[in-house]
Amino acid sequence: AVSKANTALETASRADSKADKAQINADTAVSKANTALGTAKTAGIVADKAQENANTAISKTDEAQKIANTAASIANKAIETAKKATIQANQAVETAHLTIKILPIQTRYTDNDDGTVTDNRTRLTWLKNANCFGRQNLSKARRLAKQLKSGKCGLTDGSIQGTWRLPTKAEWETMLDTRYTAPALSNAAGTRRWEKNDAFSSVQSDYYWAASYADGTTNKWNVELNFGHVYPYGKTITGYVWLVRGKQ
Repeated sequence: AVSKANTALETASRADSKADKAQINADTAVSKANTALGTAKTAGIVADKAQENANTAISKTDEAQKIANTAASIANKAIETAKKATIQANQAVETAHLTIKILPIQTRYTDNDDGTVTDNRTRLTWLKNANCFGRQNLSKARRLAKQLKSGKCGLTDGSIQGTWRLPTKAEWETMLDTRYTAPALSNAAGTRRWEKNDAFSSVQSDYYWAASYADGTTNKWNVELNFGHVYPYGKTITGYVWLVRGKQ
């Protein structure tokens, strides 16, 4: 009986040992399950963040596509504008070529249709009206020159006060054409004596003021337009006033 009891005790002891091992294994399994659950939760968070990033990327892609579409539209409009500008430029060139064929190869003066005439030899711009002010003394002539602006003397050129002046002696000498008399001035083409409105108006075959002082004197040069002579005259006499603007 004692022997059987001992055997039963050993069997019970072995059963307890197995039970302990089973408990340990169970605890280990629970721990691993908890770890796996934590990993799964972390993976879920990462997956949610990845989805959020993906949605943001899609949104930005849509915005970028809209911007690209807008840029493409602007570019297409610019191309159309450039095409129109090219057509207009070609038309302008064609018109210019036609104009060159129609106009004389070279003219002395060009009427600018704004109250001014350009001397194509000197590039000076003269007042078309050669007698806007009548006869004046030099002081008054200077004052009138400073006050002249667009809207006066038939000017529509946009010029402002202070841009017009009396011509110098040298400028007068380039203007005079002594091939002709009464006045010593050519027509616009430079082929014959001046006639009314070709290209100037109201030209007087008389004395006009110049801005330059006569050498070694206090007198001013005065241009006699009948024969094209230049004389020194006192500043108190009167003369016609014909104004110019441009280089000196």
